[in-house]
Amino acid sequence: MIIKFIKQNKLRFLLERYGKGIIIILLVLCPLANYASAKPNEDKLRMSFQILDENFSLNNRTPSDLRRNQTLLPLAESAVSVTLEFYPDHTEFLLKTIRTLYVEGNYYLHTEKLATALQKLTLAKTLCEQDGHFQDREAVQVCETLAATSPILPALYSLVLHHLGLCHLGQISLNQKALLTSSSFAEKYLKKACELREIIDLSTGHWANVPDNNTVVGDAVIFKRNLGHFYFEIGDLEEAEKLYLDLVKIDDPFNQLLTQRQLLRVYQRKAHKISDQPTKRIFYQKATDAANLCLQLVADTIGNYTRVSTIYKDIGNLYSDSDNPFQDAEKSLSFLELAKEHCPNQLRITERYIKEGLSLTLKKLSEKELQEAEALRWAVTEEDSVDFLKLLQDHKLHILNYEMLGDLYLEKKSYVLAAAFFSNALCLSLQMPDTLPFQDRLHQALVRVERQFLQEHNLSSASETADNAKGKDLYKLNADTIKRYQTSLEALRKEAKDLLENNQSMEAINCLITQKYKDFITSLIQDTILVAAPLPTEDFAFVAFGSIGRGFASPYSDLEFAILLKDEKHKEYFKALSELFHIRINALGEAPIGLFGLPSLNWLAAEDGPSGWGLMLDSGNIVPHAPDFNLIGLPHHLASLFDPSYTGVDIRKKSSFYVSTLLFGKQDLVDQYRDEVNKILNVDNFRAQLVESLLQEDLESYYKNLGTEWLKKWGQTYNVKYDFYRPFMLLLDAAALQYGLQIVNPWQTVNDLYKAKIIDEETRSIFKKALDQIGYIRLDTCLKYKSQSYALYPKPELTASGESITYFIEHEKLKNLLNDLSICQKKIIKPDK
Repeated sequence: MIIKFIKQNKLRFLLERYGKGIIIILLVLCPLANYASAKPNEDKLRMSFQILDENFSLNNRTPSDLRRNQTLLPLAESAVSVTLEFYPDHTEFLLKTIRTLYVEGNYYLHTEKLATALQKLTLAKTLCEQDGHFQDREAVQVCETLAATSPILPALYSLVLHHLGLCHLGQISLNQKALLTSSSFAEKYLKKACELREIIDLSTGHWANVPDNNTVVGDAVIFKRNLGHFYFEIGDLEEAEKLYLDLVKIDDPFNQLLTQRQLLRVYQRKAHKISDQPTKRIFYQKATDAANLCLQLVADTIGNYTRVSTIYKDIGNLYSDSDNPFQDAEKSLSFLELAKEHCPNQLRITERYIKEGLSLTLKKLSEKELQEAEALRWAVTEEDSVDFLKLLQDHKLHILNYEMLGDLYLEKKSYVLAAAFFSNALCLSLQMPDTLPFQDRLHQALVRVERQFLQEHNLSSASETADNAKGKDLYKLNADTIKRYQTSLEALRKEAKDLLENNQSMEAINCLITQKYKDFITSLIQDTILVAAPLPTEDFAFVAFGSIGRGFASPYSDLEFAILLKDEKHKEYFKALSELFHIRINALGEAPIGLFGLPSLNWLAAEDGPSGWGLMLDSGNIVPHAPDFNLIGLPHHLASLFDPSYTGVDIRKKSSFYVSTLLFGKQDLVDQYRDEVNKILNVDNFRAQLVESLLQEDLESYYKNLGTEWLKKWGQTYNVKYDFYRPFMLLLDAAALQYGLQIVNPWQTVNDLYKAKIIDEETRSIFKKALDQIGYIRLDTCLKYKSQSYALYPKPELTASGESITYFIEHEKLKNLLNDLSICQKKIIKPDK
């Protein structure tokens, strides 16, 4: 039939497609195929093996290599069958058969027919061993035993084992479920192949005299490269990276291409396994660098590589990786399309992976378009609503637009901001007549914010459990709950006013108000925990800083807090708990919308908005402006912000994080945090440097400008916070930092400084006098204004807007206080400073 085919004028086609070798193959194959019972001629069989030696090879890099080897498969099958049937004891033919079988196995590996490859290579292994017991023998003994049959048999055996390892490795790559069954075989065969190769390479004889030995980089390099692939598949990334970094130094483009591809995959998987964002970014950068080197190698020297599609596939997957900070869906699509274009028909598994990657990338691009359209709709809606707030004087329409902005941010799942907009709208509606329908709707909106947040974080069932345990709706956010919180705050503030009017000592008033304010915030935290119960651990601590941490809170102080954990595996739960607490704080209606720093509202001053300015979260805790250091985590992580190399917060913010107090949870975590902070401060004289910088900042920012800047900026003479409270607190912070004191309350700190003989009796008296005056003015002004607004006027005239000033303090008293502050400042800062 073959002779007839040639005679039918198709010789030209065969010559053009496969070359002259095909004619010789067919002429040899024809008589071999007719052997049924008669023993074939040795010369003809030897000719068949000669053709296979010259044309049938391990090289499958190009499409033409694959086609050539494919045409030789029938001859290979026939030669192997003839040898096994008629010449099983013929050493020459047996060696040729083993060689032919592992080349067949290699071809089937390259064309992703793993089962057929395994069959061929297992037969080759059996022929090499000839029933020998090699399993527990050292590599050198195996080589010596094999060499007794033929000097080239050790090299043949190492190649066969290597390819058998690749078969099992391919099964793992194809399906991770095969890991348990195939990994032991893959490891055994690949490692044994490497051991044999090392022995062969050290031999002074002719063990390595095999036609298929790689003469460019050596088989040892190829074996190690695939051993690295095994480590990658079983998840030993460190060992894989170590091998590849060593192999990539070898100056061979093809080796570097394959090695860089594997490094790309190693770094990408390393990035997946780590949560630390800076380190994750480094690994993705390394993966991207490896991808770029692969592309350069493909363009320069290896453009016709058969499996270049796998390179493009991996690069496409890298750019579609949702964790990748350099993610680029368009780039991903372009590389995956290149992968599809260059994928030969024989690579069905690779083609499947490429199509899956393309499908996911196209889906992401579609989602990206939808997200961009949605973002545009949100932007237009926000712009329109804000324009109404700017232009209209109709307060009911203002309420409606604040509500629309709340709906918008709820849709964006910005729950903290949604609660802030709804509560500002509610505050405005409470100031207006005939707005009861608005109030009911806005209370329901705040309930909706919390409910949706709980559902998204799978905490809804937990809230139901809390209801059943403590009574229906007792802890859920609703109009009654909000009113209960607001009533408690009003009672606390009334008590502060009564104490002030009854001329109690400022230290006693301060200690009582600070403790009751802390108790109220702690009750809010406990209620939030009940809604989000059950807790995953009892080892946590809510810690307050700032004025509450210093023990010098007013009934309108804001809250600056962190959550310390013993085990970071609970971090996600406490992130959700923290955000839920933010939502509840905002629902109180004491956070003006201008304080959230939204770009669309940058025309508002910080304290502008319908809400009062009272119990809210400090800007360090407000979403989306939380600082880049982590406020939820292990004590030493939070303490790391004191490291000299950390510049994420300014010097004053660092000083405020030095003083802390427990709100709820375990005191030992707060103690650990303080110990960690002091460890950092005590290294290389950093404590003294920090104090010096803080005092210099204090001097430059406050004492040189007392009573002047605020007149220019605000149209008022003094501001309690910036002209009196903050400069004095920074002096005490500096003293506490310098001498390692933990501030309980400012009066106690002054006494501690005196007891330690840091200040004398006269200075202590001046400090306490200043503290009493600042405490009185601060408490009196916030109670009079019912907010954190600390404007002080020295005489009963008119404001810049023409309104009559109803609250003022005589100028002489303020001048005397400023004089005392200046004395205190000079007592802390050395004269030469």
